Amino acid sequence: MRERTGQIIENKNNEWIARVCYKNSNGKRTAIQRKAKDKTDAKKILKQLLETLEKGGREAIDVEKLMFNDLINYYQEHYAKPAKFIDNHKVEGLRDLRKVKGFSNSFGIISAK
Repeated sequence: MRERTGQIIENKNNEWIARVCYKNSNGKRTAIQRKAKDKTDAKKILKQLLETLEKGGREAIDVEKLMFNDLINYYQEHYAKPAKFIDNHKVEGLRDLRKVKGFSNSFGIISAK
């Protein structure tokens, strides 16, 4: 496998940009880029991006793009479940799902379900 190197670019507005290309979960070639204060900062950012891709793969980069709604939907799907009791002791789930739905609605979030 070819090692990624990334790029450091100075654009026409004299802004420094660290950029790394990778294939996203759909198989399309995608670039992730971050602005930097100067060339030294761009090198640090590029190193961090490369380490993130090396350790976590493209999924780690895709996670950075998640929106708050995505996180709430994930929580509701995996954790916001009705309470399950065994011998009058709650062993899993939430006692009051209305609270979770109320918080979600207060942010204007509609569940994916």
